[in-house]
Amino acid sequence: MRLEGSVLDVELLKVFLAVAEEESIHAGARKLMVAQPSVSRSLRRLERELGEQVLVRSHKGVRLTPAGEELLAHVQDIVGRMERVPELVKRAARPTQPVTVGLIAGAVAASKLTEAIFHAYAERVQSVDVIIRELNFGNQFRSLEQGEVDVALIRPPYRGDQLCVEPLFGEPVILCCRSDNPIARFESVDVDDILDLPMVEMLGVPDFWSDFWLLKQQRDGCPQTFSRPVTTMAELRFTLLTTGGVMPISRGAAHYIASDPMTGIELRGAPLSVAAVATRRDEVRPEVHEFVKCARDVTRKFMDRIEGGVLLT
Repeated sequence: MRLEGSVLDVELLKVFLAVAEEESIHAGARKLMVAQPSVSRSLRRLERELGEQVLVRSHKGVRLTPAGEELLAHVQDIVGRMERVPELVKRAARPTQPVTVGLIAGAVAASKLTEAIFHAYAERVQSVDVIIRELNFGNQFRSLEQGEVDVALIRPPYRGDQLCVEPLFGEPVILCCRSDNPIARFESVDVDDILDLPMVEMLGVPDFWSDFWLLKQQRDGCPQTFSRPVTTMAELRFTLLTTGGVMPISRGAAHYIASDPMTGIELRGAPLSVAAVATRRDEVRPEVHEFVKCARDVTRKFMDRIEGGVLLT
């Protein structure tokens, strides 16, 4: 394939791409909304400039030559990039505000997908300043509602109407306790086996959120608890160490909390812990919604990293 120093016309490449994708000059012309003779002339001109035949025509349609296959591999990327240029120019002309991203309990937010989500987002919005803010059990919803962060990885349940919450995946819940707790000798237990064990009532967090983790629905609403001002993973770990209580946690949090002298036990019959991405309902900035899309795409691509996980998006 020889170019002899010439620069290919992007419009010719668009014509070639349409015909190659449709496998027909007639269908390609219809897709481009131009006359078929015009498409044929453009293809002949492209082949003259390349010095190679890229298509074989027949009554059944067209097929790519080896040179055409090579051209197609590059043209799809070139045309895609060119079509994005106007929007990129417009975006560059607009003054951009930083995007503040919150994540509940640090890297636990989306378990083993958290870092992949942030890496993918950084690749997609290279011209945007991204500010990271770690959220805790008590402020994960309030920080979004009050505009302190623009988008966040959170852990429902959420009760309210100000946020748009998109579940990403659910993961199993395990029981965390001290290694010397009598129940720690079991590899797994049923929810019914732990209903009488004291848990940590996390003061400073929404009641509905605390109730979920205390399994109040399964424990008839009146569990035995130690009331403590717990809003972070570290506070929860050391509260369990000092009180001897037990607590359901997401499996993704196990290596943060359930490491020696703590341990984690499989908990059968417990509801899944859901990882979600959320924005305010009135959010309009495309760079903010790009994070939501990023979280969704990464979850679908790498869902196999979540042990026992269930895809929800």
